[in-house]
Amino acid sequence: MNPRHFAALAVALVTLAAPAAGSAQSPSGCANAATPIAELDAVQARTALKCALGKLRSDAGLSAYRESPKLTSAAQDHANDMIARDYFDHVSPGGSDPGTRAKKAGYPNAYVGEIIAGGSTADENIALWLDSPPHKTAMLSTRYAEAGFGNAASADSSVAVVVVGSPGGPSKPKPAAPASTPCTVDPRNGPVAFCPRYVKNSGNQGVYRIRGHVVGESYSALTMTISRGPLTKTFTIKVSANGRFDKVVRGPKLPKNGGVLRYKASIVVDGRTIRYGGDL
Repeated sequence: MNPRHFAALAVALVTLAAPAAGSAQSPSGCANAATPIAELDAVQARTALKCALGKLRSDAGLSAYRESPKLTSAAQDHANDMIARDYFDHVSPGGSDPGTRAKKAGYPNAYVGEIIAGGSTADENIALWLDSPPHKTAMLSTRYAEAGFGNAASADSSVAVVVVGSPGGPSKPKPAAPASTPCTVDPRNGPVAFCPRYVKNSGNQGVYRIRGHVVGESYSALTMTISRGPLTKTFTIKVSANGRFDKVVRGPKLPKNGGVLRYKASIVVDGRTIRYGGDL
């Protein structure tokens, strides 16, 4: 699978040695959690993933997420679609995202998030998520109450999807940041990640739409500068309560034959100023 260029909550595809069926001990102690997803039916795979995540939360002193049939439907449909259409992303080729899929599955206007991984077993996927601070935060969050679980596999790949939600939460979905895209995840920043989703140039007029999200706690407004050579534009972006931002700005024009925009950004988290930079 080839991951598309999108900053949301996606774990890097990592190739790990898959244990022989029935021969490996599960780190979580859950039935089938060390068995390749491709060798399990949908119920077995879902139960293994749910158990492994529940065990992780229990070890952290947290109660397990309640399973939501509607979120499970959204998670399973997305897992099936990624395998069927050979992509690895939170946004489908048709444009659906975690929030729209949850709504389509009948989940109420809610606070939702999604994590995806490409490990071959439930235990491997939990390990991949634990290795990324934003994903670990999603698994051990106290902001969500429910979860749905989905898995799918082909002859050469497998995916796992967990969709978490709280029916009474904010109206916009809150995906966390992918470790496999230009989302900046610095271990020194703890669970904080800055993810510019995309910058869209309107013709050659230098009009850009900046969308994305920040994963972390106690963040404030975002200050961002975009530049092309000596031409720069600095502006402040309001970050919503669920960490998302969306702003149309005027910045340096790109030549008709294209070019590279560079960005610098800073955000204050718990009194600390954290700085980021890269190409857009």
